[in-house]
Amino acid sequence: ELRRHDVDLDKEVVHVRRAVVRGPKGKVAKKPKSEAGIRDVPIPPFLIDPLWKHLEIHAAPGDQGLLFPAANGGYLATISFGRTFYAARDAAGRPDLTLHELRHTGLTRYAQIGATTKELMDIAGHLSAEMALRYQHVEDDRPRLLAARLSEFANGD
Repeated sequence: ELRRHDVDLDKEVVHVRRAVVRGPKGKVAKKPKSEAGIRDVPIPPFLIDPLWKHLEIHAAPGDQGLLFPAANGGYLATISFGRTFYAARDAAGRPDLTLHELRHTGLTRYAQIGATTKELMDIAGHLSAEMALRYQHVEDDRPRLLAARLSEFANGD
């Protein structure tokens, strides 16, 4: 339920305040599942220009405009988003990738560059360290890289 006013590109932050859920009367906006879900997520500077472009081309107009609107201006259907996502992942040579794995990848990368568990919890909107740890993964080449770094450290490099 991100809207234009939730994205502050000058301060490089996205304000997460609402979520879209499917109810008996269709899709509705409501608060996230927990208070931790209400958060400000920093935008990495390398994404600022692409986000400007997205706002210019794809987001609905006006301060209340949806960031990812359907062609009719309402909420984007999961299947419509899926088609675009599947095409993008195929073009990237990753037909195995799921949308949720992008969240796992992002949080793993934050951990790899030094984010604390509490910082990961805040970024992801998690209430527990256990949940934050579920989103971190060991990549195939990572243990070898860590061993090499340990050798550099031991050798005083």
